[in-house]
Amino acid sequence: MKLADSEVSVNRTRLRRGRRWLRRPGREHVRFVTRLLVAQAGIVTAVSLPFGRRSTTVIVTTVMLVAALFILAVLANTGTPAARTAVLSFELAVIVFGLYRFFFERYLGGTIFAIVLTAVLLHPAVACAFGAEPARSAEPVETGGTLSESARQ
Repeated sequence: MKLADSEVSVNRTRLRRGRRWLRRPGREHVRFVTRLLVAQAGIVTAVSLPFGRRSTTVIVTTVMLVAALFILAVLANTGTPAARTAVLSFELAVIVFGLYRFFFERYLGGTIFAIVLTAVLLHPAVACAFGAEPARSAEPVETGGTLSESARQ
């Protein structure tokens, strides 16, 4: 959120400069992505731990993935384009890793949710909420008139 200056009277003695938060358009999209990341952490935990059958490597990997997802949720809450890029890159890596595990171990935990989150991050409204510039169309080209004007000459 952006900060705006406002003057606040305190006991009518003098005016102080105060700060207040202004709502930024699209902030709901940023919160939605943050909630999806936290939900993904919960789903990864709920699916991975029973699948691991008490294997130490699976438990450690799951805990590290959940910690990374919580860190990404905090980062995504900032709403900056760099945060969106970091989250998108991480989710693409999770998709590749998940598909690798699916092909060799028949395990799909968290991969479908990562695909959904990637699709959400690629949506134009979410990209604008994270501060990315929308794609601009090319400027119209002057053709020198309409077809009927050129046919008359």
